[in-house]
Amino acid sequence: MFAKARMRDTEHQIRWEAAFQEAWEHGDPPSEAGHAADAVVPAGWLALREAARLQEQKHQGDLLRDVFGSAFRALPVIDSAWLTWNNGTVAKLAQAIYAERILPGGTLDNARLGVLADALEESGCHDAEILGHLRGGGTHVRGCFALDLLLGKR
Repeated sequence: MFAKARMRDTEHQIRWEAAFQEAWEHGDPPSEAGHAADAVVPAGWLALREAARLQEQKHQGDLLRDVFGSAFRALPVIDSAWLTWNNGTVAKLAQAIYAERILPGGTLDNARLGVLADALEESGCHDAEILGHLRGGGTHVRGCFALDLLLGKR
């Protein structure tokens, strides 16, 4: 059943692209070409395609925020006392999380990031952006701005 649904999806995509191309070559502006293409496929397929596009857009935005932090604030400053607290616990945890990613995707373990946030807080860090980011759900990847700050990579 899945294979048939996937084949139908591919057929709809091909029909949509062909109708768009035809309208485009006829001289229609992109918005009108899109409307012409929308008319040749089922409305349900368009709704599913739009939902998938929005989901992908959200995922990409989450990844950008993970890597770069907030675009509206300067990156937080890391206090060296946090890194040396309790015989370097924070630095050691950060390095272990960075080195031991979850494969094959290379994502960081959210549970370990939460432990790192707890250790940071115990070391005297009260930066809501760093602590909130480390405790926040979602996907964290190598290049996570908070982890890179703690490791001196930024």
